[in-house]
Amino acid sequence: MGEVGDKTLDIFPRRQNVGLKTAAERDAQADFPRKIWAVCEDKGTAANLQNDTYEVENVMCDFKGSLTRIADFKLGPDLNGLVLAGGAPVAFINT
Repeated sequence: MGEVGDKTLDIFPRRQNVGLKTAAERDAQADFPRKIWAVCEDKGTAANLQNDTYEVENVMCDFKGSLTRIADFKLGPDLNGLVLAGGAPVAFINT
């Protein structure tokens, strides 16, 4: 990332092929951003959690589940994904 001059890395949960993730799957999913965050901090890159369009369309269960597990992660909303899902970017950020 540093070699190309980028200072941020967006990480976002993806949906499974079918249905919503279980609590155990969300627990496991939270481990990856924590590991990436540590590497990013060491390299001077900011990692942030980003929404997925599917998540906004489906009451953000997975996204909110991720936020409860890694609450100190910074938020980097995908504004286009929010608009495509019919969401309101400012309301999303406030939520």
